[in-house]
Amino acid sequence: DEYNQWVCGTNTAVAEIGNFRTEFDVLISPTPISSLTVTTNTMIKGSSDYGYMESEWNENDQDWTNRYFYYFINIDSITVTFSDGTPTFTGTTGDFYDQFGYDFYYDLSQSYSNQLVVGNNIIPCSLMGYEGTFTVKIIESPIELVNGEIITTMSGTKLKFYDIYWDEVDPSVDALGTYYTVECVTDDVNEDHIDSMYIVVYGDVSSDTVVDDSDIDDAFSYIINGSDYYGVLADAADVNHDGVFDAFDIALMDLIASGRRTTEIGLSRG
Repeated sequence: DEYNQWVCGTNTAVAEIGNFRTEFDVLISPTPISSLTVTTNTMIKGSSDYGYMESEWNENDQDWTNRYFYYFINIDSITVTFSDGTPTFTGTTGDFYDQFGYDFYYDLSQSYSNQLVVGNNIIPCSLMGYEGTFTVKIIESPIELVNGEIITTMSGTKLKFYDIYWDEVDPSVDALGTYYTVECVTDDVNEDHIDSMYIVVYGDVSSDTVVDDSDIDDAFSYIINGSDYYGVLADAADVNHDGVFDAFDIALMDLIASGRRTTEIGLSRG
């Protein structure tokens, strides 16, 4: 208990079997680790490459919480220095276990009330009795919409655009539609993936790059049947950006289709 804690050194333990009772010594050694450095990958906010949307049951409210993003942490490597002369170790946590027989632990207690945020998140960790922390960094997506144009804000990267069939398109020539994809890749021969998002053309619920009678008819049928759009299509149907799809959005679709209102685009995680 808290008043009789074991300490480094020799501790006395008691064992009993029936009427037989004996004492024996338990030796606890101090941790041989003097420092621990953890290297993790930088993650992009809300990207499915790093996690998924989650919700949880709230016992107090007797209802589900709003959805939040749950991140997976990828430990690239750990560097361990020892105080007992053991050579410094650098490698994966699995390699450390194979060599020394000890697991690396970290406390990633994510919940609706305890979410990881953009910036540096401090995560407690422990290894062989050593307790420390490491940093998990989350950044905003480099894919941004600025003045109606989709750009990348990360140096050394470029954007590629794809239609709903994953054929590459050129936005300087080709029209963009809802559910098209924009991908940020490294601006080199490898074109390594950085992030991707869906394109939303507000009012284009048929994903054919234009807002016309087919979108209006489709939207009317959804309202008449009491149906809802989901994901990217829900974003596209919410033309006035008030968080709901209703007759006001259809009225704006009609204005766009008749040329009395310009089409707007957006970005979505789906």
